[in-house]
Amino acid sequence: MPSIPSADHDLEVAPGEEQDVTKLELFFDLIYVFAISQLSEHLLDNLTWRGALETLVMSLTVFGVWATTTYESTMVLSRRRTARYLLMGVMVIGLIMNASITRAFEHRPWMFVAPLLAIQIGRPLLTRRVDVLPAMRLHRINMVVWATVSAVPWVVGALADEHSRLVWWAAAAAIDLLGMRLRHPVPGLPVPGRDEIDFDLPHQIERCQLFLIICLGEAILTTGNAIIHGLDEPLVVAAGVTSLLVIIGVWALFFGPANEEHVLAPMTSEAHGDDPAANVSLAVLATNGQQVLVLGMVALAVGAEVVVAEPAEPIAPAAVMALFGGMVICVTAFWFFLTRSTGRSMWVSLAACDAVLICAAGVSVLAGLSGIAVMGLLVVVTASTAWGFNREARLLAR
Repeated sequence: MPSIPSADHDLEVAPGEEQDVTKLELFFDLIYVFAISQLSEHLLDNLTWRGALETLVMSLTVFGVWATTTYESTMVLSRRRTARYLLMGVMVIGLIMNASITRAFEHRPWMFVAPLLAIQIGRPLLTRRVDVLPAMRLHRINMVVWATVSAVPWVVGALADEHSRLVWWAAAAAIDLLGMRLRHPVPGLPVPGRDEIDFDLPHQIERCQLFLIICLGEAILTTGNAIIHGLDEPLVVAAGVTSLLVIIGVWALFFGPANEEHVLAPMTSEAHGDDPAANVSLAVLATNGQQVLVLGMVALAVGAEVVVAEPAEPIAPAAVMALFGGMVICVTAFWFFLTRSTGRSMWVSLAACDAVLICAAGVSVLAGLSGIAVMGLLVVVTASTAWGFNREARLLAR
């Protein structure tokens, strides 16, 4: 482990030492829960292929910022008293960025792009001044180079007309994602090996879990607000209750007893401290996977809101795709994470769930089922998957 300067008195926890998730980190996450509501609103108002692509670009971008800042927080920002002001600064700028999501593809592109670039370029430059790991201090120069390159299509897209903006911004988002995936390589500049970083894996896993719980809480708020507008209609209330049951099923899938005892707990306890490279790889996998889960949660929330608004009406194919597609995204992301992290090639219950969800979506469209019938079908599939996965996890642990 790299030595820590003795004069650095504001370093509370050394790199690699386990620490609890701080209250400031959870406070920071609330800004991005707000982003989920804005992304859902944008998709709900633009439930088309183009609207879905716009939502995809903004979601990957916004939660790319969240993922990178979360990683930085585990490495540096939550460990230093002085650096926490930087995290608060990202919160303030991020609030402006997230508030502009629903107007970014209309007449307010700069309110989205300017805060985004300020964070992407400014955060690594400022974090570089307080990091204790020499390799990471150098690596933040690489991050600035990549952010500067992606700034070109972000700026051009903001200057372009609304029709062509999507192409430019999709290219910019792709550059940002590629940089994260490749760890921002720059010719002539070093890229630190993952074995050079002492990373707190349990902290990062817990951080991702808590953020997912907050996302589920936002979904409950959305469902509750939809019920408020139809308290005099029993069918609306019933649709709201079935939506909540789906959310409970998602919670049981990700946080059921077998998952906590037989999957995540052994994973973090075995990896932490033994293999720094494995710790970093698993942390990156969990953090990036969270971006995919957010996409699923946004789509699921939009589909549920359509159903609660008109539960007796035949559900539109676009809403069916949002509802079942969102669940497929969540389950597939979870399956991929478990397959990569546990070394098991197949989790039968999760693969079966994807197949059933796709078939159920097709039946719902062809049969012209009502919204509440479709939501009831989703409750059955979600509950069965949660039960099957928890059972499978217990059996595999024996």
